[in-house]
Amino acid sequence: MHGERSWSIRDLKQRIEAEKGIAIHTQALSLGNQRLCDPDLLSDIDCPLQCRLSTSGNRLSTSGNKLSITMQRRNADQITWLKRLDGKEGLAKLPEAPDYIKSDIEMMLLAVGHDADSLKHAHQRLLERSDFILAAARRNPEALNWAPSSLWKNEDFCMAALQYSWRWLQYASDDLRSDRDFMMKATALNKWALQYASDELKADEDFVTQCMTAGRRQYIIEQMRDDGRSLCRAGELRQDAEVVTAAVKSKGTALEYASPELQADRAIVLQAVNSDPTALQYASVALQHDRNIVVAALEKDERAAEWVPKELLPNGYTSSRKRTESPAKIGTRKTSSKALARAGVKELPVASRAQRSSSRARPAAVGGC
Repeated sequence: MHGERSWSIRDLKQRIEAEKGIAIHTQALSLGNQRLCDPDLLSDIDCPLQCRLSTSGNRLSTSGNKLSITMQRRNADQITWLKRLDGKEGLAKLPEAPDYIKSDIEMMLLAVGHDADSLKHAHQRLLERSDFILAAARRNPEALNWAPSSLWKNEDFCMAALQYSWRWLQYASDDLRSDRDFMMKATALNKWALQYASDELKADEDFVTQCMTAGRRQYIIEQMRDDGRSLCRAGELRQDAEVVTAAVKSKGTALEYASPELQADRAIVLQAVNSDPTALQYASVALQHDRNIVVAALEKDERAAEWVPKELLPNGYTSSRKRTESPAKIGTRKTSSKALARAGVKELPVASRAQRSSSRARPAAVGGC
């Protein structure tokens, strides 16, 4: 049996039921010490492209390049509680549940999906696990209200909580809210987080300015990924390599608005011409003479030849935009006029069509005898 990266754990359980006859509600799947829940995706747990499944007694395991999933069958009591907690009406009976149910990750996540306050019945050792609290927050962000103070001392946990709302930062420990580096990261993610910085940090004008700039910078980087040409409105951040890189990845010609120093940055210019070869026109003169960059641009689009120095182009190479008509040639034709023949004129010059058109367009000379 094979599993695909795009499957959820629920999909995997359904396949097991179809092929092995093991009912979905009796399956408890784990990866090491991590319980896998129905909404989880195989791709989120570093599953290889295909997982080979095999059964052995009451256990089902996967053996692949990286992943090893174990299945245990639930007993009758567990199945009863699983069915109860799958519906909101079953929450009323949760206080009566035995400890092993209140310690079961999958059971409690089912309850949280209906009501975050059901965590007041969760076993304390479950609440102390950051992976459980964050899994619960994915189902209901209000579950963060039940995170113990020990977790709010952890920088990674606090940053993960900040993904849901800047207001969760109020529960971070005093040490973290007084930490310049941590608060700088937090305000880069959401500038409103500055409200929960310590009074000492908020009184530091330089620090506040840096936080506001960092928050604005992150916002602008996100804007660049959607519309690189908006770099023209980025002000002093046009000197920021990360901002400019995001812009030229989205729109190569945004290089026009980069600072001169970054227009001379080889990595940024190469990224720009890979995105749009015509961005070569905005590169520094030195990089317009860089053979590797020139080749990268010409391989993408021959129009880039318009901004390539002539000495770097093969003989006779011109871009389709610069190609011009060759000078018109003046030919001759034999005359059949007897008068001209008597005068010794045997051939007449013949102008090209372009020359004739040009001649007709020219105003007639005005003069007198």
